[in-house]
Amino acid sequence: MLRPFLCAASLLLINHSFAAQLVLDNNTLLGAHNVEINNKLYNVEFVDGVGQEFFGDNGSLFLDDMVAQPALFAQALLSQVFINELDLRPDLTHGCKTRVEHCLTFMPYQVYGDDQRYRSVGALNRNDLSGIPDSIFTSTSLWQSDDTSLFYDDINYAVWSLADSNPSSPGANPEPEVNVPEPSTFGFMIISALIITFRKHQLK
Repeated sequence: MLRPFLCAASLLLINHSFAAQLVLDNNTLLGAHNVEINNKLYNVEFVDGVGQEFFGDNGSLFLDDMVAQPALFAQALLSQVFINELDLRPDLTHGCKTRVEHCLTFMPYQVYGDDQRYRSVGALNRNDLSGIPDSIFTSTSLWQSDDTSLFYDDINYAVWSLADSNPSSPGANPEPEVNVPEPSTFGFMIISALIITFRKHQLK
């Protein structure tokens, strides 16, 4: 009778290992692997510079899923990537300078207009002193030629790709540290309690 519960608890721990894996260079957040959006896994890389260099003239790196539901990608950053200290310290994200009050990550999903602007969604990660919660910006835009590394200390780009690919962009560390979340203490407590209960059941 208890065996199904043991199996279910084990699956919880296994699934936990597939949480987003943060890619760090010392304390700087470069991106993340295995970010789950609509039951698909994506990689994201934070870059700083001219958007045209990362996405191309026609936005060749835009994803169909992002075009359909761009806000989901912004929400995934806020809930799966900008967490713990990285949520309190937006200056730890690559492309956002020291002591900034927030980091606005642009995610282009369409090129429009004669002046070739990016229609984008933005994830705004605020520091712990702002007193204002993180938020999602919709219908934001930048010119393709805008250089976020020169003009903006608190803006960067997110380059998304399916997790089974290995994207590389200028400024990325070739061998970054991948921070894999460990199974939670609560999870181990569940397993331990179920094992003890199972053993007592066997002794009766």
